[in-house]
Amino acid sequence: MNKARKNISPTNDPNGIQQIIKQSIPPQRLILGRATTGGALFFYRAKKPYIWYGILLAAHEVDGFENLFINGHTVFIGPDGFATSEPFRDGTRKYIEVSFRTGTIDQAIDPIIARDFPDMPATFRQRGHTTMVIKAHFGFGDDYEAKVEDHKRVYGDQGSLSPLVRLRGARIPDLRKPGVSLGDPSTWIWTDNAPLCLAKYLTHQWPDTQLISPDRLDWDAFMLAADEADRWETSKDGTTFHRHTVNGVVQSTDDPWDVIENFKVAMGGHVIVERGKVYPIIRARREPKATLHQNMIVGGLEYTSEPRDRELVNIVKPTFVSPEREFQEVEGPTLRREDLIVIDGKPRESSLRGAFVEDHRRIQRFAQAQLNWARDGRTLSVGATMEALSWTVGEVYRVHLLGALARVNGLYELVSKDWDDRMGGYKLHFIGYDPAATEFNPQDEQDFTIDEDVLEAEAA
Repeated sequence: MNKARKNISPTNDPNGIQQIIKQSIPPQRLILGRATTGGALFFYRAKKPYIWYGILLAAHEVDGFENLFINGHTVFIGPDGFATSEPFRDGTRKYIEVSFRTGTIDQAIDPIIARDFPDMPATFRQRGHTTMVIKAHFGFGDDYEAKVEDHKRVYGDQGSLSPLVRLRGARIPDLRKPGVSLGDPSTWIWTDNAPLCLAKYLTHQWPDTQLISPDRLDWDAFMLAADEADRWETSKDGTTFHRHTVNGVVQSTDDPWDVIENFKVAMGGHVIVERGKVYPIIRARREPKATLHQNMIVGGLEYTSEPRDRELVNIVKPTFVSPEREFQEVEGPTLRREDLIVIDGKPRESSLRGAFVEDHRRIQRFAQAQLNWARDGRTLSVGATMEALSWTVGEVYRVHLLGALARVNGLYELVSKDWDDRMGGYKLHFIGYDPAATEFNPQDEQDFTIDEDVLEAEAA
């Protein structure tokens, strides 16, 4: 399985999704939250002095357009569709014209294509696909050399057009809102709430598949997780932000395992399959649901009190998607615990990829939680009576045993539960749970900026 995954591009990889590609059958794209993306060409024409680019941005209706970037410049668009900002507007000289369609199922042919190519049939509509058409003027001048120089001035020495489009993506059924119905997509709303984006991904209808039917989701659990994700975090500078969001692109060719792993990072939690239902467990302080006591135990138990040396972590190196770097994935602030390095005798690194995480403040909190979880290392496997019938995977339980077994006592998260006919009870598997593991002191937040010299060097 791992060998097969090596040939698949990482989820939300800017090197792939931000390119303009030419493919006869390009991957379908699902935009969750916000995303900055390129796309596949569905239309291309060159007729002096213009070039037309028609770009497929998403294989579904989106909530709206936010920004256009061309060759590192933010492009401001006037009501007439023409760029109003330099270098794409110079007095009366207009270099860029843009049209955008949100991907409705009944959308008409693109207006620029319809106007400039009247022979194109009205059925050329790309129904259900979000598109942008860019009409670019090559350059102005009295002769060819002057036009080439003007072209380089506007588009750069490479002379190519590299557009990126910032979008608000798919609308999602947020059942917490009045009037929203799971069966009526017209009532769905845009959100970047991480559990709700996970629900959308799991139930999204791709051309030839759907990962999970909507009736297999525990929607009540998803809405509870959504409430946690919407809680506000406070930064060191006093600004606030939502705890868990997802922003990015999923392609039909992406490995679902990799996609879900990246959702788990964005939520700081797990995705559970229990009794035929799927639901998320999100990073949050949780209270124990019940207590495992002495009279419940059937058979023996296995207990690990601390992580093995190879599982210890004292340095976490995260990545996240940086708005300051055209939404490229960058290395985030490294969490380095010098006190733990001394205790462990050497540095022990772990990585954390925030493919859907756009804010360095979020990824710092996730890195801290990952380190804390890795340092716990407690595991418990035990047989239990029918009293554990209602116990649910993903919930927290208290263990309270007596005598020599008292050293096992504490809080644990139930990670699996299976019926065992031989012992006439449930086989329960737990991992240690520390309610303080996900807490973060805003004063521990590291300052983080992209170095201006690095940005200038990359732009050059």
